[in-house]
Amino acid sequence: MDELNTMLDRDELFQRCLGDTAFTLQMLAVFCDTAPKTLAALKDAADAGDLIAAQRHAHTLKGSAANLAIEKLRVQAEEIEMLAGQKDRSTLQQGVNDLEMCFTRSIVAAESYASALRAQ
Repeated sequence: MDELNTMLDRDELFQRCLGDTAFTLQMLAVFCDTAPKTLAALKDAADAGDLIAAQRHAHTLKGSAANLAIEKLRVQAEEIEMLAGQKDRSTLQQGVNDLEMCFTRSIVAAESYASALRAQ
């Protein structure tokens, strides 16, 4: 459970949502629904060598992670955005693989927090 708590800063997210449980749940739901599609698009772009699209999708994921106080994911998405902008294809692919592992933990953390909020 400690890793889940370090992936997503629950207190920070709740504060950003003005202490509104329903709004926090809505933000988490939107993230869990849209972020996997963004990651898939990022992976497809990286695989196809479309660095402009990869950079755009990494930027979107970075913003989503920042909004939800998922700092580790934000940092990794920012790194992918930078690598794509620098046209570093070889490092980009490994970065996307690393991002995917972090992303999976982020989704689990978001779903866990949503469950905890619903249980209150």
